[in-house]
Amino acid sequence: MVQCVLRRHYAADTAELPGMGLGTLTVDATGSAGAARDAYESGARHALLRQPVDLDGDDPASTVAALVLVRDLTSYGMVVDWRLVHGDATATWRRLAHLHPPRELLAPGGEDALSQWRASHCIGKCFHRNGPGFVQVRDWRTGQLRRITIDEPRHRAAVSPLLEGALAQDIDQEVLADYTAAGLVDMLGAHAWWMPYQVRRWPQSHTAV
Repeated sequence: MVQCVLRRHYAADTAELPGMGLGTLTVDATGSAGAARDAYESGARHALLRQPVDLDGDDPASTVAALVLVRDLTSYGMVVDWRLVHGDATATWRRLAHLHPPRELLAPGGEDALSQWRASHCIGKCFHRNGPGFVQVRDWRTGQLRRITIDEPRHRAAVSPLLEGALAQDIDQEVLADYTAAGLVDMLGAHAWWMPYQVRRWPQSHTAV
């Protein structure tokens, strides 16, 4: 289970004001379909994850559900207050640099890695858009734009289940290998999840992106 506390505003000095709290959102390990949308439409602009997201933990299904939720909350431009645990801070932040930066990165060298993460973060750092018969990914995580167009039917069909997190065995293995090699899918144990988000709120006109 993943639980996050929702608030209408991200500023700390508003936390105790009447009407700011919007309750707790609970997402089970089967996915977070619609959870971020429901949170945003309820008026929430801040989400606090109660438990750390442990990439080295013994419950990869829940960890994937938490990462999917952070990804989707980020796609709505929400402030996500979360803690991340992993042994390799440098590799972790670069791979997850498109997500809203966590409050803590609990790993050797985590403070330096987190400072770089915060300094380089922006909306649209790694996102996908759906077109007629194709999916396009734009990825700035390396500092240079990678534009990837996915039009092969098998590859397009795999995106939908991966969006919510899926067992790797349930995905076409050739497609999964291609996506993993391209850095578009992340693996945790036997589970896989689609990393790019679909931008829901643009910081500027969509025609400029």
